[in-house]
Amino acid sequence: MKIAAIRVRGEVRKSPNIVDTLKALNLNHKNHCVILEDTPVAIGMLRTVCGYVTWGELPADLEKELIEKRGKDKDQRVFKLAPPKGGFGRAGIRKYFKMQGACGNRGKDFEKILRRMI
Repeated sequence: MKIAAIRVRGEVRKSPNIVDTLKALNLNHKNHCVILEDTPVAIGMLRTVCGYVTWGELPADLEKELIEKRGKDKDQRVFKLAPPKGGFGRAGIRKYFKMQGACGNRGKDFEKILRRMI
């Protein structure tokens, strides 16, 4: 299974650990998306930067649609997305998904926000 992660917050006031982890994930700009394998290392990195990214499960059909609409080639794994239609969440980008915000693990609900950004 694959997971996708989207960076939702910018560059201001980040610790060096957060900066290094975001660079390792290739999430260099806001509204960029990466496709990752569901491994303990990837999950640990996402938990480290959970205040700056949102992530969830990526269905195969949505992965194909993402590559067709936003990818330049089939081997690409970093995508520039548009801001989501209707916003990230009612509480904004500084709150976690469980608190009606944007950050953190969305699980199966990730498909909804990714479709709004493609």
